[in-house]
Amino acid sequence: MEPATGTVTGSCAGGHFSGNLETALAHAREGSEAAEQAGQRLFARHNVALEGLVCAQLGRVDAARHAAHRALETADDNYTRVIAAEALGQLELALGAPEAVVAHLGPICAFARAEAIAEPGATRFTVDLIEALVELERHDEALEILDWYEGNARRLERASALANCRRCRGLLEAQAGEFGTAVAAYEAALAWHESARIPLDHGRTLLALGALQRRTRRRRDARATLDHALAIFERSGAELWAERTRGELRRISGRAPTTGALTPAEERVAKLVAEGRTNREVAARLFVSDRTVEGHLSRIYGKLGVRHRAELARALATRQSRGIDGSNTRDSPVSTDPIVP
Repeated sequence: MEPATGTVTGSCAGGHFSGNLETALAHAREGSEAAEQAGQRLFARHNVALEGLVCAQLGRVDAARHAAHRALETADDNYTRVIAAEALGQLELALGAPEAVVAHLGPICAFARAEAIAEPGATRFTVDLIEALVELERHDEALEILDWYEGNARRLERASALANCRRCRGLLEAQAGEFGTAVAAYEAALAWHESARIPLDHGRTLLALGALQRRTRRRRDARATLDHALAIFERSGAELWAERTRGELRRISGRAPTTGALTPAEERVAKLVAEGRTNREVAARLFVSDRTVEGHLSRIYGKLGVRHRAELARALATRQSRGIDGSNTRDSPVSTDPIVP
C-alpha cells in the first residue's frame, strides 16, 4: 500500500513526495497567499509551515528557518506546530546537527505517542528523530521509538514507513559493528522503496548503504551506490543531502584531490555550459533545479580558477589537451577512517 499522508496535503503533497520540490514550494506559497486573501489564516499558517518543510528539503537554510519560525510564532493549532517542527528537524539532520534534531522533534514525537497517533504518514518526522538518536549513540531510545513506529507501519501496511524503518535498523546494526546485518537491512529497505517511490527517502537509504560500503573498503560498490544517491538528490534539488553524498564520494579516494578536480556532477554541468547552454537549459537536460546548476558553477569556477563562462570552455580544453583527469574518482586507498561507522 502507498503511505498515507498527514503532514502534507493536496498538490503540495504530490510534489513533496514525488521529489518535485520546486513545484511543491510554489504550491505552498500560492496556497498561503490565497488563504491570506480569503481571510483563512489557519490555512495560511499551514502553508507557511509547509513552505518551511519544502525549503528544508531543498537545503535553503535561511528560507526554511524563516518560514518555520514564522509559522511557529503565529500557530495556535497542533498541525502547524508539527509541520514547522518537522521542517526544522529535517533541516538540522541534513546539516549534521543531531542535538538540534532531538530538540525539535523529541517533543512532537512524545505528543504523537501520547495522543495515540498511529498513522505513520502523519508522523514521518519520527524517522529523522531516530536517525539523530542513533548518531548520538542513544541506542536504547532510538530502538524503543523505532519499535513503536515500525509496529504501526506493519499493522497499517505502510510501505514507505517500512522502508525507512529498515534503514534505521541498518544504521543501528552498522553502529554495533554488525555490517552484514546492516547491509541486509539496507537492501530490504531498497526493496520497500520500490513499492513506495519517494525519492528523498530512497536517496537517504542509498547514502547510508554507500557510506557503509566505503567504510568497509568496498570502494567500487560504494561509488556506484553513492552516484545513484547523488543523482536522486540532484534531480530533486535536495542540495544539502547532495553535498553530504559528494563528501562521501570524495572520501572514497585517500589521496588529495588534484588541483581543479571536479566531481562527476560538476563535470556534467561544466561540459554543458562550455557548449554554450544556459543555466536553465542545463537544469532541464540534467533534471535538476536552476539553483543546483548555479551552485555547481560557483564551485567549478573556484576549482578551475575562472571567472565567467567564456573562460570555462578554454579551461576544459586546456585540461583535456594535457590529459588531466578532471574528476577525483580513481580507485585508490580510502581514508583512514575507523571501519565502524
